Amino acid sequence: MTPCIIELANDVLRMYYSGGDSYEPDAIGVAHSYDGGVTWVKHGDPVFFPDPYSPYDSYKVDSPHVVFHDGWYYLFYCGLKGSPHHHPIPPPRPSGPHHPIPSQIQVKLYFI
Repeated sequence: MTPCIIELANDVLRMYYSGGDSYEPDAIGVAHSYDGGVTWVKHGDPVFFPDPYSPYDSYKVDSPHVVFHDGWYYLFYCGLKGSPHHHPIPPPRPSGPHHPIPSQIQVKLYFI
Protein backbone atom coordinates (compact mmCIF):
# COMPACT_ATOMS: atom_id res chain seq x y z
CA MET A 1 0.00 0.00 0.00
CA THR A 2 1.25 3.50 -0.93
CA PRO A 3 4.73 2.46 -2.05
CA CYS A 4 7.56 4.94 -2.53
CA ILE A 5 10.43 3.89 -4.82
CA ILE A 6 13.86 5.47 -4.89
CA GLU A 7 16.82 4.67 -7.13
CA LEU A 8 20.12 3.68 -5.53
CA ALA A 9 23.57 3.12 -7.03
CA ASN A 10 24.04 0.46 -9.74
CA ASP A 11 20.39 0.77 -10.93
CA VAL A 12 19.06 -0.82 -7.72
CA LEU A 13 15.52 0.24 -6.77
CA ARG A 14 14.39 0.41 -3.14
CA MET A 15 10.70 0.38 -2.33
CA TYR A 16 9.26 1.53 1.01
CA TYR A 17 5.71 0.24 1.49
CA SER A 18 3.03 -0.11 4.15
CA GLY A 19 2.15 -3.61 5.30
CA GLY A 20 0.61 -5.55 8.14
CA ASP A 21 -1.21 -8.64 9.29
CA SER A 22 -4.81 -7.44 9.01
CA TYR A 23 -6.88 -5.35 6.63
CA GLU A 24 -4.91 -2.18 7.20
CA PRO A 25 -1.15 -1.62 7.21
CA ASP A 26 0.54 -0.93 10.51
CA ALA A 27 4.27 -0.84 9.72
CA ILE A 28 6.69 0.12 6.95
CA GLY A 29 8.73 -2.44 5.06
CA VAL A 30 11.47 -2.37 2.41
CA ALA A 31 12.05 -4.38 -0.77
CA HIS A 32 14.76 -4.15 -3.44
CA SER A 33 14.68 -4.74 -7.17
CA TYR A 34 17.78 -5.56 -9.17
CA ASP A 35 16.05 -5.86 -12.55
CA GLY A 36 14.38 -2.49 -13.05
CA GLY A 37 11.29 -3.23 -10.97
CA VAL A 38 10.21 -6.49 -12.60
CA THR A 39 10.79 -8.56 -9.45
CA TRP A 40 11.21 -7.51 -5.81
CA VAL A 41 13.05 -9.05 -2.85
CA LYS A 42 11.52 -8.33 0.56
CA HIS A 43 13.96 -7.10 3.22
CA GLY A 44 12.46 -9.28 5.95
CA ASP A 45 10.89 -7.72 9.04
CA PRO A 46 9.50 -4.17 8.98
CA VAL A 47 12.15 -1.47 9.15
CA PHE A 48 9.88 1.11 10.81
CA PHE A 49 7.01 0.41 13.18
CA PRO A 50 4.82 2.15 15.76
CA ASP A 51 6.40 3.54 18.90
CA PRO A 52 4.27 2.39 21.86
CA TYR A 53 5.50 5.35 23.94
CA SER A 54 4.79 8.04 21.35
CA PRO A 55 1.75 10.30 21.71
CA TYR A 56 1.52 10.52 17.90
CA ASP A 57 2.21 7.13 16.32
CA SER A 58 1.65 4.48 18.97
CA TYR A 59 -0.87 2.47 16.92
CA LYS A 60 0.20 2.46 13.26
CA VAL A 61 2.67 3.94 10.79
CA ASP A 62 1.97 3.90 7.08
CA SER A 63 2.15 5.84 3.79
CA PRO A 64 5.94 6.15 3.60
CA HIS A 65 7.55 8.75 1.37
CA VAL A 66 11.31 9.10 1.12
CA VAL A 67 13.10 12.20 -0.16
CA PHE A 68 16.82 12.56 -0.85
CA HIS A 69 18.11 16.06 -0.06
CA ASP A 70 21.65 17.35 0.51
CA GLY A 71 23.10 13.87 0.95
CA TRP A 72 20.43 12.67 3.40
CA TYR A 73 17.37 10.44 2.98
CA TYR A 74 14.30 11.72 4.85
CA LEU A 75 11.39 9.41 5.67
CA PHE A 76 7.95 11.00 5.95
CA TYR A 77 5.00 8.90 7.07
CA CYS A 78 1.52 8.99 8.59
CA GLY A 79 1.35 8.03 12.24
CA LEU A 80 -1.81 7.01 14.06
CA LYS A 81 -2.18 7.05 17.80
CA GLY A 82 -4.37 4.97 20.08
CA SER A 83 -6.36 1.93 19.09
CA PRO A 84 -9.63 1.56 17.21
CA HIS A 85 -10.99 -0.24 20.29
CA HIS A 86 -10.43 2.82 22.46
CA HIS A 87 -11.05 5.61 19.96
CA PRO A 88 -14.18 5.04 17.86
CA ILE A 89 -14.48 6.92 14.58
CA PRO A 90 -16.32 10.20 15.22
CA PRO A 91 -19.43 11.05 13.18
CA PRO A 92 -18.91 13.18 10.06
CA ARG A 93 -18.75 16.92 10.61
CA PRO A 94 -20.00 19.59 8.23
CA SER A 95 -17.29 21.42 6.35
CA GLY A 96 -17.16 24.71 4.53
CA PRO A 97 -16.43 28.35 5.33
CA HIS A 98 -18.70 28.36 8.41
CA HIS A 99 -17.66 24.92 9.67
CA PRO A 100 -13.95 24.47 9.00
CA ILE A 101 -12.46 21.09 9.76
CA PRO A 102 -9.42 21.67 11.96
CA SER A 103 -6.23 20.05 10.80
CA GLN A 104 -3.32 18.88 12.89
CA ILE A 105 -0.02 17.85 11.40
CA GLN A 106 2.77 16.29 13.41
CA VAL A 107 6.03 16.00 11.49
CA LYS A 108 8.89 13.83 12.71
CA LEU A 109 12.02 13.37 10.62
CA TYR A 110 13.97 10.13 10.59
CA PHE A 111 17.32 9.79 8.87
CA ILE A 112 17.72 6.50 7.08
